[in-house]
Amino acid sequence: MEKKEKLSKWIYPLSNPEIEQDVKRLAKETGLRWEEVAILYNRGLKTQRDIEEFLSINLNTLHDTRLMKDAEKGADKIIEYIKSGKEITNYTDYDADGFGAGVTFTTLTRRLGGVVNVWANSRDMGFGMSVEGVKKMLNKYPNTKLIVTTDNGVVAFDAVEYASSLGIEVVITDHHEPDPTGKLPNAVAIIDPKRSDCEYPFKDLCGAGIALKLLMLIYYKLGKNPKDCYDMLDVVAISTIADVVSLTNENRALTKAGLEMINKEEKLIWKVMREVFSKGAFAEITNVDSRTIAFTYAPAINACSRILGSIELPIQLFMLEDDESNLDKMEEMASQMKSINDERKTMTKDLEHGAIALWAEKDNFPVIVIAHEEFHEGIVGIIAGRLKESFNKPAIVLAKDSNDPTIFKGSGRSIEGFPIKDVLDEIQAESNILLAYGGHDMACGLSIKEKDIPMLELLLILKAEEMLTDEHFVKKDFVDVALDESQFTYELMDVLKNLEPYGTDFPEPVIGLKQYNPRFVNISKTCEVSKEEEDSTIATMSLVKHLFLKGNNVNLVSWYGGKQWLEMKQFLTGKSKLTLSEIQQPEEIYVIGKLEVDDYDKKIKLNCEPHNIRVKRKRTK
Repeated sequence: MEKKEKLSKWIYPLSNPEIEQDVKRLAKETGLRWEEVAILYNRGLKTQRDIEEFLSINLNTLHDTRLMKDAEKGADKIIEYIKSGKEITNYTDYDADGFGAGVTFTTLTRRLGGVVNVWANSRDMGFGMSVEGVKKMLNKYPNTKLIVTTDNGVVAFDAVEYASSLGIEVVITDHHEPDPTGKLPNAVAIIDPKRSDCEYPFKDLCGAGIALKLLMLIYYKLGKNPKDCYDMLDVVAISTIADVVSLTNENRALTKAGLEMINKEEKLIWKVMREVFSKGAFAEITNVDSRTIAFTYAPAINACSRILGSIELPIQLFMLEDDESNLDKMEEMASQMKSINDERKTMTKDLEHGAIALWAEKDNFPVIVIAHEEFHEGIVGIIAGRLKESFNKPAIVLAKDSNDPTIFKGSGRSIEGFPIKDVLDEIQAESNILLAYGGHDMACGLSIKEKDIPMLELLLILKAEEMLTDEHFVKKDFVDVALDESQFTYELMDVLKNLEPYGTDFPEPVIGLKQYNPRFVNISKTCEVSKEEEDSTIATMSLVKHLFLKGNNVNLVSWYGGKQWLEMKQFLTGKSKLTLSEIQQPEEIYVIGKLEVDDYDKKIKLNCEPHNIRVKRKRTK
């Protein structure tokens, strides 16, 4: 496949007259603004009933937990152990969902008088309950009589058998796919909506969501108010957003209520988190939304696992008693989490640059496969995601196994048209070179002998040559509404806020800005340049960095957009060399991005990717 220049395509559904008419009609029927209807329509809500049902989702519309297969059986077993005072250990996973599920289950069960420990896998043990994990758990909690898993366990056949051989009963709560054969572990109860025989109407709860629903049933059976469990909705919201599950149906209700709790700051932890994570940030955190969780709080939780190998720190932090006497300890632990995440960000940035340098040697290949002994196993998934986003190609990044230098472990991220798990299934059937792997269409994890990495790369390239065309590598951006600058109002911002939370299956709206005439252009520079030098120094790619445009109603920010703006200026002027003063001359442009109100000056701000800025006029000489 020939090397192609990176392209992107804007897709605007409302340019279709029939869709535009449908949106106008629905706006009249529902009494909503047309922009709001357009956003909902583009997410598949195309009738008045669909829209009204979606907007009415709340905690009163949650499904009955008893519809979940084995939920009553599992609840009864846990109640038996709560009443007997026998020791329960919650076996959870090492990511942000495992954190939230563990905190939710353990906290709520202890409030019922249960004797409960929480145990989280270390990252080096891999995902899910294992025989090794059970042994390590019992070294710490030797009196365990019942294991309750959260966010894992549905394929833990050997571990369940091992626990059973020791006389320990197991209740599994999970949300991952069971074994394709339909086989299930020999546990007392297996609560997982993805079971083929489970009739629960919503299949996309995360691990923390399932833990919450199970505890609501337990509270009900013990004559307690199930709504007492809502005290953990803040933690469940973090897990739901972090685990990238569908933000529709129950998840929308749980997350919306959880975000409201976080912003009320009735718990000390949220005031502490806001203040600690605002320090040194570009802008102070004033409102916590799904973006704050996805890009600030959840990465800090996951960083503990990635860097320390354990999720223990955030679990301990969020299980501290909500009391002023713990305030100093909360601040100390939250600050430690932030420092760990800052270290992770620095490491990720350095390794990402290294990965791009390695990839530059062969960037005409349709699939990115990079392995290096300096990569950190905990962040290869982040780097793979960044490479996929930057080049719009499937990417696999591999790091040396800390326990076996002959083995590399890694993560992959893919694009539409290249279902990575299915591709690996085919490769494994043909070559048997993978030691272990798993995943879904858009992401995977795998381990492989170092000597077999070139063969994996070759087979992936051959599969991509068969399955992908040049069109697959064109980045597609769907634009919800396109507006003139005068139409960007605070009323519009209220509409966007009312539709939160945003996430998987309900993405944040992409807004188009037509014929934007900024009054002022500013390019941040990688070094200080005097006024004298601005007029005489030739601007270079390395000198310009971020792009900031100021308009009448809307300001525009494009992080790392300075290079794109410089290239556009060179194209328009026909000059290869420009001074900074020439670069900062405004141009009439079209742009698409995501809107927010700037916390600093309360102005409406459009955040856009560098490639989503386009000049209106043709090249002049």
